[in-house]
Amino acid sequence: MLQVYYIASPEREHRFKPVFEQLDVVATFFPVVTVPSLTAFIARDKAINQQNFIFCDLSDAAWSDEHILSAVQMLRRFTVVQPVFLASPGERTTTLYKALAEFRVDGLIADSGDPSEILAAVLRGDGGYVRRLAAVQNAVVEVANKQVSPLMIPPGLVIDVAVGGAQARVGTTTQAIALYHYLGSLGFHPVLLNQGQVSLTAMLELYQDRTVTQENYVEVNGIRITMERSPSFDAYIFDYGVLSQEWAEPFCGADLSILVGGVKPWELPLLAAAQNIALQGKPQHMVTLLSFAAPDDVGEVREYLGKCGAVAYHPDIWAPGSDSVYRSTILPALRQICGQS
Repeated sequence: MLQVYYIASPEREHRFKPVFEQLDVVATFFPVVTVPSLTAFIARDKAINQQNFIFCDLSDAAWSDEHILSAVQMLRRFTVVQPVFLASPGERTTTLYKALAEFRVDGLIADSGDPSEILAAVLRGDGGYVRRLAAVQNAVVEVANKQVSPLMIPPGLVIDVAVGGAQARVGTTTQAIALYHYLGSLGFHPVLLNQGQVSLTAMLELYQDRTVTQENYVEVNGIRITMERSPSFDAYIFDYGVLSQEWAEPFCGADLSILVGGVKPWELPLLAAAQNIALQGKPQHMVTLLSFAAPDDVGEVREYLGKCGAVAYHPDIWAPGSDSVYRSTILPALRQICGQS
């Protein structure tokens, strides 16, 4: 019988109950709000030496990376308890997991899809080396992508990227988050800027249990959202939802304006209307992204839309997807913005 301390938000207390029951695990749950300091918790809890694992869901934890690494060192020094961490995919998780892998922590789980099988493997002791190696490889790939970036970003450059949709439920917020990932892969330090847009307000309300408050921004599933500009960021993404006259001026005033629409027969009139709103404002650089479209669909409408690309369906918006369309449509515009030919 395994003994596990499980630290997470109250809403996630029973999330892995089937795994615990399957493996005959006795899980002692601690709401993460009652553990402001992981190192202090480890030092003060007299029963921790009786545990096999301490399983920390980092989604709602306000611990810094340094704090987590310090807690792992303390565990290693004074106990035989094995640490297990669950965190949403993202730049910060990649950096943290690489450091933990170098500390030979086996329990590194990405909170993408259903992580139950991976958790079960961790508790059984299966594949620890493989997970450590994957964490290091992910970090190396991220660093390599930035060092061999196809974009030379001038020092001090700060850009605004506006995303607007031709209609509701056409993937505007999905594209805003996808562009967040893409800009990050190019070497920018992006953030979604919330100025009262309906879509971002809804996101913050919908994912309260996955929101972590930082010094000058919040993270929702690893995606940074801020209310104001900060020297910490150099790429601001604005999600305007359905593009209307209300948002036409800021949408067109951005360094890069992204119009998102559909190509089904009943969607094209709405796309044409949104394009008309955008073109009246004379945007500096505009790209149209066609959601859930095939390359053949682009060929039929390209002469009317100008620079455009077909974006395939991506089921997990919180993780980076294919960037092939962005390389052919967004990257040329970014090169011009950065002063490259």
